[in-house]
Amino acid sequence: MRLRVTIGAIWLAAIVATIVTAFATRSSFAEVNPFGGVFIVVGCAIGIGVAVVLIRSPIVLAVTAVAGAFFASQVAWTVLHDESSTAALGVIVPPFVNGIAALVGAGLGAVVERRRHSFPRP
Repeated sequence: MRLRVTIGAIWLAAIVATIVTAFATRSSFAEVNPFGGVFIVVGCAIGIGVAVVLIRSPIVLAVTAVAGAFFASQVAWTVLHDESSTAALGVIVPPFVNGIAALVGAGLGAVVERRRHSFPRP
């Protein structure tokens, strides 16, 4: 469990680092306020928590963490740099992308665990 929590913490730290960097490097015309970054972090943390609890295999969790952090960070970066008046609507997308990655990882983890227990060990 300790390894899984560590992987989850690194996953969340990658997203937080992306958001902090995005706020530091965006133009003064960007439309999303700082609360949007907090919403992204809290929303992604919920998905990460679910993944850490549901995915038992550390390898599957690590692959899920890399994919989830990459896609959520990519979308968050784009949203936080957006200068359109509707940019704030995109703040809900990174937690959803992260949640989808977590659910796919949980499904993959369940398949891996089931296959691991279905083969007898010598």
